[in-house]
Amino acid sequence: MSKIRDAGFFEVPVGGVKFRLRRRSTLVMAQARGLMAVAGQVAGANAKGEEATDQQAAEFMRSVLEVAVYEVDEGDGWQPAAAVLTPETLAPFSDVLFRRFMDSGLQVDPTPPSCEA
Repeated sequence: MSKIRDAGFFEVPVGGVKFRLRRRSTLVMAQARGLMAVAGQVAGANAKGEEATDQQAAEFMRSVLEVAVYEVDEGDGWQPAAAVLTPETLAPFSDVLFRRFMDSGLQVDPTPPSCEA
């Protein structure tokens, strides 16, 4: 990968398997949940002001990781994640990968969020 492209990715080894993930950005979140959902702050409460259910949180995590996990290396070299992973094979790694993804923020937005203004 080129240096510019490399800046948007990072590697996470988990239990002998290496994952190459896209860094968290508005683009990745929009691809995972849709532009309108991201604009409406998906991580917040639902329209009724209630907390998200465990099922909603798991679905959010799953949809984000489907976009964020780019490649996987199980010891045979890097393979496209879509060719190697299923939701079932990704499940044991989800908590660690999601946490690392959320901490990886790639700041490409030239303006701060409105809550910081």
